[in-house]
Amino acid sequence: MRFSIPDQYRGIACTLLAGFLFVAQDAVIKWMTGAYPTGEIMTIRGIIALLFTGVLIWRQGGIGVLRVTNGRLQLLRALTVVCTTVAFISALKYLPLATAMSVSFAGPLIVTAMAPRFLGEHVGWRRWSAVTVGFIGVIVIFRPGFGAMQWVLLLPLGSALLSAVRDITTRTLAGQDHPTGILFYALVAVTISGTATIPFGWVMPDLGDWYLFAITGVMVSLAQLFTIIAYRHAQVTTLAPFKYFSLIWGIGIGFAVWGDIPDSWTLAGSSLIIGSGLYILHRERGRPSA
Repeated sequence: MRFSIPDQYRGIACTLLAGFLFVAQDAVIKWMTGAYPTGEIMTIRGIIALLFTGVLIWRQGGIGVLRVTNGRLQLLRALTVVCTTVAFISALKYLPLATAMSVSFAGPLIVTAMAPRFLGEHVGWRRWSAVTVGFIGVIVIFRPGFGAMQWVLLLPLGSALLSAVRDITTRTLAGQDHPTGILFYALVAVTISGTATIPFGWVMPDLGDWYLFAITGVMVSLAQLFTIIAYRHAQVTTLAPFKYFSLIWGIGIGFAVWGDIPDSWTLAGSSLIIGSGLYILHRERGRPSA
């Protein structure tokens, strides 16, 4: 008997894996912002990611992978990836990782709000409720201090808005162009944008940091690729709550690397996040594949 995995489950699995990779490279980037300018990080990571993506293109059939169906939409996505990258790396430089992540995780809510208008996806009150509960879980975990509103908080908030636009365009492009091609054009845009800032500041990395740059380049390539593949299999509103699971990966990495032990607030928030994701998964049973 042949076992078949429904499309939406494949999309959820890819989203969870992408989330882990994004968090892992964010942790490395957070450390590197103390020694290197944002543009330099974008440039070096982008070049390494392009080399890795070039290997994928070669293995997947060559230049045909780069075929473009909708040039304007590809350009829009590439620009949003550039702006999201600049905003979030800058946020990591000025804000604690927890605060930057908690604000940026408004993205799934924004995606849910935009999906009916731009993708024609139906969002019922149950799915709205699940996504909202997941976002409450984020707030419970990080309890960000918004008593004094600082301008730097606009960086992760802007990143959240732009990432929602990126996800909407990715969902549309994922059904038209090859995932690796979509990834390639975004990486080209990020690398060129970073290179343009070189005259304003450059610090020569030491050997150990070159290894770190290489690791982040591969991780961000795989994370974006898995994200694109996820949108080929499931609706953005289905995948949105599972982006919150990145917080679970963050807790695990924090414990494994620094010995951080989650407190009761973290455990309570994680339960809300997991519960919302599982509820969406339950609601997806019996629905046709996206």
